[in-house]
Amino acid sequence: MAKEAKPKGNLLVRTVRFLFMAFKAGLTPSLVSYFFWIGGLSFMFGGWVGLTSLEVEAYLCNIPAQVNESIGATVGCGNCTAKLLLCPKSPCYRYAFNVTWQTEAKDANDAFYGAFSEAVLDEGCNQLVSASDSPAEMLTAIMSKRTSSKGLIPSDACVRFSCEVLLNSVMRSKGKTLTGPGECNNAPLPVKFPWEATWCPCDSMDVSMLEATNFEAVFDRILAKKDTCYETKACVCAHCSDCMVSWTVWGMAAGYGLNGIVGLLLFVAFLSVSGYDEDDYTDMRCCPTKTLGCICRSLPVIIKVMTYILLFATIALVVQAVVPVGEFSSDCKNSSALRSLSVGGVAIWATL
Repeated sequence: MAKEAKPKGNLLVRTVRFLFMAFKAGLTPSLVSYFFWIGGLSFMFGGWVGLTSLEVEAYLCNIPAQVNESIGATVGCGNCTAKLLLCPKSPCYRYAFNVTWQTEAKDANDAFYGAFSEAVLDEGCNQLVSASDSPAEMLTAIMSKRTSSKGLIPSDACVRFSCEVLLNSVMRSKGKTLTGPGECNNAPLPVKFPWEATWCPCDSMDVSMLEATNFEAVFDRILAKKDTCYETKACVCAHCSDCMVSWTVWGMAAGYGLNGIVGLLLFVAFLSVSGYDEDDYTDMRCCPTKTLGCICRSLPVIIKVMTYILLFATIALVVQAVVPVGEFSSDCKNSSALRSLSVGGVAIWATL
């Protein structure tokens, strides 16, 4: 006798029936609804933590690296997670370098793009930047090194870009951001802090007549050469704030996300057997009965481990973002996003 074909609508009917049963089970106080809400809330909170981490990172990246107690920046360049060569330098050097890069080396079509791209790969050039505190000191160090190395170190690209940085720092015709006479401004590129808008940071840089003569010779010899284009990689912010919270936030996101997935899987498993009667349990198939039995046996351990992991992550975030513990993680406490995560973490953990 031929087997009767099942109507095509059966799958849709079963799906709708299962969804209705799941919705009803989620609203009915029981073990099934417990795992539904635990899984759903944990998964949503974990996702919120992951998305908020991007906002936190952007906030931390905007905190100035230099010490300025008036705005709460008290740690300084020594706390940077990466070695930023210009971080501890004089304002004149930092701002002149920034202006030069933004106006003349940022894009592939800019005149000094190739020179900058090659210079940042030049180890000898980076060593000189690390040892110099102003554009003039940098060029003096370059000339000394070129003499001792017979013109091999640093590269011509390093010399070209450094020369342009010096020109931007001393020539009023190049812009009114860095040098006088008179007041300076902070336009068109706001490279200085708002309270420094009219300050001319490079007016205090001394350049002797002998140095000026030597610099002019370097300009004539190097700046006329054609630069070469190099591909550069995107810069990844390694912030210098006193708030090393990334591991805590991502650990919390992963913990709550995993807890949510486990809870939702348990919800589906218990829901699938919630309609069993005594005879159904005599058919010990691999799935889902044996699997569910294995999970149930390990459930106390799983819940205990997840509870302690989430508790530890929540306490760590609260201590960093809310609790005043001297200067520990001082920049974390100014982030509204971190405070919201702390409150949400405590509320979710207490609910679970």
